[in-house]
Amino acid sequence: MSRSGVSPWRDTFGWNKADWATVACFSAVINLLMLAPTLYMLQVYDRVLVSGAGWTLVAVTLVTLFLLVVMAAADWFRSRLLIRIGLSLDQRLAPAVFEAAYRQRLQGRSAHAAQSLGDLTQVRQFLTGPGLLALLDVPWIPIYVAVLFLLHPVLGWTAIGFGLAQLAMTLLSHIGTRQRVDGGQQAAQSADAAAAQFFRVGEVVTAMGMGERARRLWLGRHGSALRGEERLAAQQARWTGWSKWLRYTQQAAALGVGAWLVIEGHITVGAMIAGNVLTTRALAPLDAWAQTWTAALAARKSLARLNDLLRSAVGAAGPQPAAGAEASPHAAALESVTVAFEGRPSPALQQVDLHLERGQVTLVQGPSGSGKTTLARAVLGIVAPTQGQVRWHLQGRDASDAIGYLPQSVDLFEGTVAENIARFAEPDSAKVIEAARLAGLHETIQRMPLGYDTPVGAGGQFLSGGQRQRVALARAVYGTPDLIVLDEPNAQLDSIGEVALQQALAQLRQRGCAVLVISHRPGIQALADQVVTLAQGRIAQRGAPRQPAPAAALAAA
Repeated sequence: MSRSGVSPWRDTFGWNKADWATVACFSAVINLLMLAPTLYMLQVYDRVLVSGAGWTLVAVTLVTLFLLVVMAAADWFRSRLLIRIGLSLDQRLAPAVFEAAYRQRLQGRSAHAAQSLGDLTQVRQFLTGPGLLALLDVPWIPIYVAVLFLLHPVLGWTAIGFGLAQLAMTLLSHIGTRQRVDGGQQAAQSADAAAAQFFRVGEVVTAMGMGERARRLWLGRHGSALRGEERLAAQQARWTGWSKWLRYTQQAAALGVGAWLVIEGHITVGAMIAGNVLTTRALAPLDAWAQTWTAALAARKSLARLNDLLRSAVGAAGPQPAAGAEASPHAAALESVTVAFEGRPSPALQQVDLHLERGQVTLVQGPSGSGKTTLARAVLGIVAPTQGQVRWHLQGRDASDAIGYLPQSVDLFEGTVAENIARFAEPDSAKVIEAARLAGLHETIQRMPLGYDTPVGAGGQFLSGGQRQRVALARAVYGTPDLIVLDEPNAQLDSIGEVALQQALAQLRQRGCAVLVISHRPGIQALADQVVTLAQGRIAQRGAPRQPAPAAALAAA
């Protein structure tokens, strides 16, 4: 069960019990009325044709038609109810699945987070597809077989024999194709991942002349996937052929056995025809289940993966709001925080204690791989500590307004400059302009074709690298948050942008913001109130900067 109390197994089969009970009732009505054609044949062949009573034929026909209309209506209502159950399941699980998959992707525990959303779709589609309908009809097979035994025991045993043969063939088909199905899916995913990677770094591939090698690598994986699909299709075709043979043999055998019983005088012609139809109907759910067996197993695996995903979300809570936040001198506190990732031999952070004070700039330095970005992500709640805890001391504001973040890899959303700065909330013009001024971007935006209404394109493709970074900086400082984390904020800035960043830091400090900056530039170090040096995930050194921060001069500028 996840933090939100949502469980795929419980929500699929334990929730909406009234709806499932109604589905069961409709299934009972449908399957009982399926006997109407059998009874109709018995009446026509054994009574109407013998007596020649035309009005009896009319009456029996009208009653049968009415029962079939009721059966069709019940089938329609059952299908609509299953659709409602599927949609209701999706609505209950989708938020928790999205959050859990999102968290796992952020923490690097899942390379295919989007698969979780596909799993939810797979389960919902199974609930509304023929596989579940066949499963709902399976419990009624003994009823049909019992009626066959009433007609004659030989007819009943014939149906049982063919039913067992059909089950055996389904199991053998699954065992024979399971490995090929799994291998084919892995090969297809590998080919798709390679293509997506090459498309994502297309500029590098083209500039360095790697296009032909990339194409050959993808074609190799794609060809392997195609060969696997070909072998799987051939094997499935063989089993499909045998299944068809068994189905047609069953129909012929049921008719032949019935004819033999008629010749021997054990049953009537009407019972022979009715027995043939009833045998086909009794085995129809098994036949449908055999055809949807693969989809049913896929849905079961998807449900199990969703269950594991939501169980893994337990304890993955982010930073906790602390009591007395408004009176606290610091905006965030890390208390003995350790962060470890799956597959990594040592923790990314180990026993880190750090307070981010209001009105101060904390500079984090250290070599590559020392844990700087992980520290920033832990402060923001992007990754959950394995040990220890992170506490926020926010001044009565929601985290979405009280926290700003500029990641190392800047990515903007498709929309206008103003929408990106305002974080796609309803833009407050005064706050948007103020944030742009803080980032030193106001004059640049005014020179754009549509000013603040200028589209940035997907990922900010219509802007230069420096403009993207400064728009992202404006987004981070929008609304003057209590806590601001800047990861390499000057990586793509020119000298003018560097000065604008230093001025922004000075103003944010004067406004009482707690600012965490990851950078190696000397200009930033001159602004820092404390410098923290990381080494192998631990704080190796902390203290005041070597030179005083020229806050007044920068603020005046």
